[in-house]
Amino acid sequence: MTNLQFVLVSAVSFMHNVMRELLSMLLIPIVAKNLGFIEAVALPGSSSSDICLPLIVKSTRGGIAVYSFMNGISVSIFVPILVPLCIG
Repeated sequence: MTNLQFVLVSAVSFMHNVMRELLSMLLIPIVAKNLGFIEAVALPGSSSSDICLPLIVKSTRGGIAVYSFMNGISVSIFVPILVPLCIG
């Protein structure tokens, strides 16, 4: 994004990513307990395959780790394709 002279957009995007990861770490146990395991996997987005994976495994059953990893990988693959399409 910085190549396109969107410095402010890059800063907002970075802060959004940090806040999403922190809020996900707080909300995953609550969502897993009250709403469901798959919903807890959807919260962190691409972080579900790396940073939040141990918390997801601890808060859910072990088989959900596969869904979590695949969710993170698929989001990571589609973001570089979809962001330029949305920016134009």
